Amino acid sequence: MTLKSINGYASWISLVCLFLVLQIVSFLTLSTIQNVYLLKANRQNILELSIVDHAKSMIDRNNRIKLCHTKEELIKEKDETIMNTHVHFQDYSTYMECTYDNVCMKIYYDDKSIVDVVIDEP
Repeated sequence: MTLKSINGYASWISLVCLFLVLQIVSFLTLSTIQNVYLLKANRQNILELSIVDHAKSMIDRNNRIKLCHTKEELIKEKDETIMNTHVHFQDYSTYMECTYDNVCMKIYYDDKSIVDVVIDEP
């Protein structure tokens, strides 16, 4: 007695099992890829929030110096390393330009708070 049928497989049950295994492997691969993209987006979000926080502290310091007329120097330009990324901050009095990894983030502000954030990517 042989276990093979006409098409060369032991039975149609083995075809169903093979199909189910392929479906499960495909599902696991897709979910893993989605998780990788989600982790990359989370890292980028944390980086951008950190950059905005650094810019906000620089803006607050410069506004305090302007309002109180102290003898401290305004910080017009600054370089920082945030999450192993070199970021260059440039203050233009109405907006702060933050450049990193070929991305230019412009943070518009007034005397009281940050008004808008625009991210330009090439």
